[in-house]
Amino acid sequence: MLTLLRSPQRARGLLILGICLLLLSSFPPPLTLAATKQQEISNALDDFKNGNFQRSSLSTLVRPPTQGDKLTDKVGAVQLGPIGLLKTWSQPQFTLPKKLYRMGAASFGNRIFLIGGFTPNVGSFGSSRVAEVWSTPISLVDGSPINEIWDAEPALPAVVGSNKPSSGPDFSTPTAPVASPAVTTVADSSGLNGYIYVIGGSSAFGTFDFSSYAVRIGTVANGRITGWLEQTGARVPSPNPINPFGQLGVQSAVALSHTIGGITYVYLLGGLQRYLSNGVAQSAGVKAVFYARVGAGGKLFKPSSPGTEGWDKFVADLPVPAAGLWDAWGTAANYVASSLATSADAIYIIGGQLTPNPSPTYSSIVYRSTINSNGTLTWDWQGTMPTPRIGSTAIPFRGNMYASGGQASTNVEPDKAVLTSYVEDDLTLHTFSNLSGGLGGEGTNFLTSEALPKPRSFHASVLVPAGANSPNAGFLYVLGGLGATDDTDLTDDAGANTMIYGKIGGGEDISSTGYASDGWYYGQPFDVAQQFSQVQVQEVNWTTVLTRTTAEMDVEMDYRLS
Repeated sequence: MLTLLRSPQRARGLLILGICLLLLSSFPPPLTLAATKQQEISNALDDFKNGNFQRSSLSTLVRPPTQGDKLTDKVGAVQLGPIGLLKTWSQPQFTLPKKLYRMGAASFGNRIFLIGGFTPNVGSFGSSRVAEVWSTPISLVDGSPINEIWDAEPALPAVVGSNKPSSGPDFSTPTAPVASPAVTTVADSSGLNGYIYVIGGSSAFGTFDFSSYAVRIGTVANGRITGWLEQTGARVPSPNPINPFGQLGVQSAVALSHTIGGITYVYLLGGLQRYLSNGVAQSAGVKAVFYARVGAGGKLFKPSSPGTEGWDKFVADLPVPAAGLWDAWGTAANYVASSLATSADAIYIIGGQLTPNPSPTYSSIVYRSTINSNGTLTWDWQGTMPTPRIGSTAIPFRGNMYASGGQASTNVEPDKAVLTSYVEDDLTLHTFSNLSGGLGGEGTNFLTSEALPKPRSFHASVLVPAGANSPNAGFLYVLGGLGATDDTDLTDDAGANTMIYGKIGGGEDISSTGYASDGWYYGQPFDVAQQFSQVQVQEVNWTTVLTRTTAEMDVEMDYRLS
């Protein structure tokens, strides 16, 4: 017999599962007593921790039997729990090599990388871009840094970032420092080898700043960068082929990578263009979406022509109600979609700025695109945050989504917000209602809590999974960023050097338990034919404890006889 436990993602509350099968044989003589056999479905830890079950954890509760020979719940039983709100954060004495904001960040295996960014000028006002790249290894046991200082990686190379304008400085002079780049990674199955893509960003020549069209590719081997390549054939194309200003770069865009159908794609979405026109500084938002196919040596090739370096532009732009979107954040991942009887791939673009200064407007919308089997995108759903935001970061993990920090449009100061949501069976984000416990976000797709120990915006975030021994836990890092100028801490007003991190996966010991991943759970089969000549399943029992009186619960229990 094969037992199947199924729980869609919208199942809420706490489900403590104890299953007892009472197998009753039937004998022809009318006076024969029924024979029973109690058989426990395996709930050993090893059977569950690597399996698939949306937003569940492994129980440490042992409950006494409530009647007769019913089984007690065992350590390792599956329980449904609330989404993993990040409320406990650590801030070690270990600091960044410099105060940084608007930098790029990436992770390979247990190593975190910092790339470029702005750093405040020492002894004077303003900030300067940097070309340095650093990395540090992280303990997979508790998330703390292993070394006492950061390791220096090969610095970003000097590259041409823009065409020479008709008048003004020669922006075609190679330059290395960059801030606000779009950064994404492509790793092999080991997680230690692959490529880091640093696309566009804010560059400068003298007192003039401009958006770069350069694409730098860093090769990672055994967790360290071995060198950088400038792929001139994959420079960021102009969103408008007939743009009278020629090819322009982009900064503050979103870069994402995703593998589907055995092919890995890099996506570049939105951004801001800064350039000179007749000697006057101009800025314009971009809502174009480009994608490229990752080929030999990590180079980018047009999906429509795999032998040609470069990007293809989608006909459909970002569906924003403005000329562009920048300083947004995005995620790309594969999700369980049991309502579709399969898994599905999707991109979510969240928040951002819609119109430039001096009268900026921000977005509170979540835009979702399904990733089709050929890598193309279909924008097909919109959600909402509690308030418009910029300067946040978002990390997907095990069907949940975590956004940290940023600035609400009603307040120019950074805040301590941590926004959390999860992906439903149909790839929408859950809509929260009837909130309590000090959480905000009712009627929107995110819970909001002031959980960060420090206000932060325009920081960097990465996720480091806890490793093979605990595949359902990980550590989320908030690195550097801008602090609030209206608090008592004056050290981070122009840039922070802090590393703040929190554990995803509940309060369990991550070396042995944790949140299970998305999907399905199956109990092991039991051969009952050898016990009795004729068998009938008489009962399937479970115990449920619901702590919410209005919980939206949808739990299905099935069994099968072969």
